[in-house]
Amino acid sequence: MKLLQETTKRSVADQLLLEGLSIRPMQVEDLPEVRELILCTEGLAFHPWEGEACLARSLERNPGLSQVALDWKVNQGRPQIVGCVFVGEGLMAMVHHLAVRPGMRGQGLATHLVQAGLRRLYHTPDAGRRVYITALNCNLRAQMFWNNLGAEFQARGNLCLFTLNLNAENYPWLE
Repeated sequence: MKLLQETTKRSVADQLLLEGLSIRPMQVEDLPEVRELILCTEGLAFHPWEGEACLARSLERNPGLSQVALDWKVNQGRPQIVGCVFVGEGLMAMVHHLAVRPGMRGQGLATHLVQAGLRRLYHTPDAGRRVYITALNCNLRAQMFWNNLGAEFQARGNLCLFTLNLNAENYPWLE
């Protein structure tokens, strides 16, 4: 929970820009590159029904919540997607498929992606404040990440379930 609590909106944006990175809401046009990133990330998987059409519907139902991280230094004017997270809101809020390219890990990018998506969720009228996060049981890196962010471990089976209760008292970066 340390980095989640200490980072402010302004300092995150400034720091990322200095490093040639930016975070913005995911768009339907991003889905082929996002799917490629997720499919090549160890510990992540798609169900057979999670094709681009399904993901596009999720983006349409939850505009602005899912996020991508862009590296502007890689492809001469065309940024490369180096991270992503899906955030959805319905009866409950969900976070899933958080991925960062291996060469970009360890710099806080996953935390910034999660913060951007959850901040938008927090400011969505009537959105749920209890967030459920899923990770595969075999993905120990994801389990450690969510635990370090203060997510509460809930269940175990083929999936690990974590929860966060969004409130500005615990997470001042939400404001």
